[in-house]
Amino acid sequence: MTRGKQVTVRAGSVVDLGYEDMMATDEPETRPAKESTPARITVRLPEDARLFVHGDLCPLTSSSRSFDTPKLEPGRRYLYVIRAQVERDGQQKSETRKVIFRAGEQVTVAFDNFNGDEASR
Repeated sequence: MTRGKQVTVRAGSVVDLGYEDMMATDEPETRPAKESTPARITVRLPEDARLFVHGDLCPLTSSSRSFDTPKLEPGRRYLYVIRAQVERDGQQKSETRKVIFRAGEQVTVAFDNFNGDEASR
């Protein structure tokens, strides 16, 4: 399933995207937060890469892209499927990561394999 969202982005600004359909893994965290808080996801990838979160295009365009999740229920772990896609030598290359996080966490995901042939299609 593919959905689109129109987002206006300005240099130096932060864009909050809501992906309310993220999946919970149901494993409690060891130290639950006291209230619902978002997590902050930072993705490092080539500046010309397209970024997808749960199949939705994320329109940010830099080598480090950050966004906050919706407020999350304390005591649970959540999962985003994040995919980076680039064109190299006339061919599309992509790499997918499953990112597990909790309320209030700051998570960094790096897509570093686009310079060679290691990226999967």
